Amino acid sequence: MHEAMTKQPRDRLLEKAVELFYRDGCNATGIDRLLAEAGVAKMTLYKNFGSKENLLLAAAERMRDTHHARMREWMDNRAGTARGKLMALFDFIDHWVSSEDFYGCPFIHVATEFSDPDHPAHRAAAGYKREQYAWFHELATEAGVSDPDRFTDRFVVLVEGAVALSYVSGDNKPVATARDMVSELIDQMT
Repeated sequence: MHEAMTKQPRDRLLEKAVELFYRDGCNATGIDRLLAEAGVAKMTLYKNFGSKENLLLAAAERMRDTHHARMREWMDNRAGTARGKLMALFDFIDHWVSSEDFYGCPFIHVATEFSDPDHPAHRAAAGYKREQYAWFHELATEAGVSDPDRFTDRFVVLVEGAVALSYVSGDNKPVATARDMVSELIDQMT
């Protein structure tokens, strides 16, 4: 039996929502299309999520967990020190932006589509960015940078800029530029 059909309808719907919301956008992805591509009935949506908005929030949570786990695994497998992990992040980004299923940062997309800062989807995207910042700050502190707050502020701008510019330009050169700048920044601040 095909692997997708062996999964529970809820899981198929959530996985398809992650894929379509990321690739095509939340607002551009209609419920009928989503249900058809997931191969589930409308009742699956309402029984498991209650609404498209709740499905969106579950998809954002799944994206957060998956993206963070992939990033962490990549960094942990390639470096044993905090400095090495900070640098390995750019190898992860380079790999990600070079993949055929790269459509930019899903959390920036969500925050842009739901621009009201009080909207639950916007809050979920902002929450992910805060979690990411805290993790980078922890690594910066462990790496021994003299001012972890200042370093992390700059580091995050370089990370976000590399991802955004790579998406817009279709070129991964911004990743190499950001990597070089972070290396210099670490040298200056340790």
